[in-house]
Amino acid sequence: MPRSAGGEFGRVVNARHAALAEAVASWVARKPGWKVATEVSFSIYGDRGVVDLLAWHDATGSLVVIELKTAIVDVNELLGTLDRKRRLAARIASTRGWTARSVSTWLIVGDSRTNRRSVAGHRTIFESGLLLDARSLPPSLPPPGQGFRLRHRFLD
Repeated sequence: MPRSAGGEFGRVVNARHAALAEAVASWVARKPGWKVATEVSFSIYGDRGVVDLLAWHDATGSLVVIELKTAIVDVNELLGTLDRKRRLAARIASTRGWTARSVSTWLIVGDSRTNRRSVAGHRTIFESGLLLDARSLPPSLPPPGQGFRLRHRFLD
């Protein structure tokens, strides 16, 4: 991770990520029937990582893997990581006693000119890796039981 002369860079990035996580987690938690788990770690068959947010709707078995990015650095690595988390999501959820009947993934990106340029400059890659654009969805969680992959959503 790059460091600034004052050593503040890491703290600023972490603070932005934490603020984005708080905003999204509190939004999900206010939706009827939805629960949210934060920073969910996993180790399955050598695949290791942390899911930023895992949203769960018990009545329908709907699971949403939410990846948060304050800065897009490596598009290919980002999509590969998100795909790995999607592929392992049902197993990750099972460790919490959740039996997923559908799995959705969301990529939520902090709003900045740099991130907008990155998404625009890699549109084909994003569109092939993630199916829907947030602008085509209502401002709510997916209908319970419907799995989908959300392309991106910019949040301040």
